[in-house]
Amino acid sequence: SPEDGRRWALPGDTGTAAAVDPPWAERPRLWHLPLPIVPIAKSSDPGDLRGFREIFLISLDGLPGEGAGVTRSILEAGGFAAEGGTERFGRYSLTKMRNQAPAERTFRASAQLAEARLFDPITGRECRREGTVHVCRTAQGSGALSVKETVREIGFKPFRCIDFMTLWGEPNAAEFTGVDLGREFRVVAGPVGSANFRLEPERRPVTFRVAVDGQPAAQWTWEPGDQGEKRLKAASEERFGKGPHTLRFEVEGDGRHPTGFCFDAEAWR
Repeated sequence: SPEDGRRWALPGDTGTAAAVDPPWAERPRLWHLPLPIVPIAKSSDPGDLRGFREIFLISLDGLPGEGAGVTRSILEAGGFAAEGGTERFGRYSLTKMRNQAPAERTFRASAQLAEARLFDPITGRECRREGTVHVCRTAQGSGALSVKETVREIGFKPFRCIDFMTLWGEPNAAEFTGVDLGREFRVVAGPVGSANFRLEPERRPVTFRVAVDGQPAAQWTWEPGDQGEKRLKAASEERFGKGPHTLRFEVEGDGRHPTGFCFDAEAWR
């Protein structure tokens, strides 16, 4: 849940955080740090760090195994540079890394879910809104889908995202209007954890679609067994023109084998 994620600074968050190098080092994660830790892996996208203004890098020197320097290299690829010297505390060192060109976020789907319209996959009617949660309950009595902000693993990395399970075999749809897409529009989506990997191979694939102002912007498919995230990165004004814009997100899967699915979309200026 988002509450469980408060001690973590996740992709797309803003402000100040800490990071650990090598990424697999566990002990600093047990400390009661005054800052949340941003989990960085070898496969992390440096662009996910664009909203952070500074990250305090905790390095553990001389550990066996691979991974030394990975976190720092991803920070540097994301536009961070060391500010001041490095302080040493025995085997630990601390370096303040500052973002040389922090971006301003103009839109985040998971944070603005209460402003969206959700549609029942069977009836097409708008789902009932309960605070920041949308409850889609079919007239046929085949269950209810609660669409909400959550924290899940996509491609084995934690993200804040919109819980969008494929429940009925018809497309789930979420629509946002009046969106400022800034300079860059980014989407990340995928099956939750290894949920897609475990299900029967004969079932239908999971398909996710993104549309901007009624025009297709991306469509991705995960066959049974596929894992990992898929991403859209687009220069907003060049591709979609000036806003405001209407965004629509749809996911469709096999109703006999519901699959955990999550996505988020952001715009940065």
